[in-house]
Amino acid sequence: MNISGRIKALKQVIAWLVLIFACICALSLALPTIANNIDDPNMIVYFNADEGGLMDMIWLYYSGEKRPSFQWDFDYGLMMLYLADFSRLFLSHFIHFTPGIFVLILRWIYLLAWILSFFALWRLVRYHFGNHYWQSALVIILLSVRPAFAYFSNNLKPEPLVLLITIIGLDFTLRIINEPFKKINLFIAVACAALAFLTKYVGIFLVPAIAASMYFVNLYQKKDYNKIVFPKLKISWIFPSFIGLILIVFPLIFLRFYIRKSTGFTWYEQFGFWGSLLQNKLILYICIVGFSLVLLSLVILLLNRIKNTFLKKIIVKTNELNSCALITCCIFIGFILLFGFRWIIHPRHFINIYAQFGPVVTNNNVAFAIANKGLLVSMFHNLIDRIAAFDPLILLLFVFYLCVEIYQIPVYGRISLLGRLVLTGLCRIHVRKHARENLCLTDSLREKFQQKPLELLGLS
Repeated sequence: MNISGRIKALKQVIAWLVLIFACICALSLALPTIANNIDDPNMIVYFNADEGGLMDMIWLYYSGEKRPSFQWDFDYGLMMLYLADFSRLFLSHFIHFTPGIFVLILRWIYLLAWILSFFALWRLVRYHFGNHYWQSALVIILLSVRPAFAYFSNNLKPEPLVLLITIIGLDFTLRIINEPFKKINLFIAVACAALAFLTKYVGIFLVPAIAASMYFVNLYQKKDYNKIVFPKLKISWIFPSFIGLILIVFPLIFLRFYIRKSTGFTWYEQFGFWGSLLQNKLILYICIVGFSLVLLSLVILLLNRIKNTFLKKIIVKTNELNSCALITCCIFIGFILLFGFRWIIHPRHFINIYAQFGPVVTNNNVAFAIANKGLLVSMFHNLIDRIAAFDPLILLLFVFYLCVEIYQIPVYGRISLLGRLVLTGLCRIHVRKHARENLCLTDSLREKFQQKPLELLGLS
């Protein structure tokens, strides 16, 4: 073997050692406490109220019994419901289940999902971004040192499983571009988006990426080979209406059927249709946006008949994008109905999950909770805080990556990257400046929660 072959083999060995070392470190952090307090569910509730609430929830699914510590009937998706059904129908013949046993099972599932996420991300980087082992090793280091692992390890929140499914879905989303004529990539990517959504709602954010990949495939193939991979639908103009009807129908379903805990009535039963919308102005605004999208479909339909050259080009591009989005959404809904059949036979579970985003939607005290800045402003503030929350190690690794790669990109790319670093620095200054103000707000929220807990939870 020549010197260059030996160096390549050495790089491969080092990269694999990084992956194995990251897995060993993750296991060594989680395994010593993975069975912590499973014999005493009350201690689980005592040390972690979120984990205790989810433990009581899955026990309710399994046995129909509400434990004395039961806090809420809020869940993230269907993961725990399916596990409870499977355990009751099959595993209960071999295992004596207790709330602690379910905690142990879920902790193991999420730990394995976290470890498998390393391998999935490794595979994604190697397949799509070049066969450079140092890139794969660096990505694994970036993921493995995230402080979030300390929180999500030995926890019942489904983020590790969602992360694994999302990485796999993103892998196949990129394969749609690399292998455009393998339609199986599209179905696997959408199936992953549906599974991630059924585990926790954030999985839906894969859907726009899949639609965009389909659009770019058509764009590249038409330009280079004069081929169209994904068909253009003649009814693509209905896509805005499709989204608009969803935005109108689902909030109204929640107002009509979600029973509030403090009153025992739905919003519709207590205030009527218009009264419910006036009491929940954010839902009213969402319905207005939905109605606007329905009108947008009619506008697109009319513009399709205009022969103006400039408008024609815009409408053609719009129809192509709408066509890809409509195909993606239809496949996505098909997988939701297939994998989420439990919501079809038990729609109350779906309503309870998504209506209880209602502490944001239905609570008049939200303005206080977000310092009178509005829901969207608060969301962007949180986004900036997250961007600025790089711990020093990850920031140093990110800067190192930029220094290695910067010579390969043109001048405008360097300016862009420099701007991002400056923005991150400004965000840090912004976060530090308002840290004391946010701390005071947190103290005020805590005091108000102690005084009026039901109102703040949106259950009044």
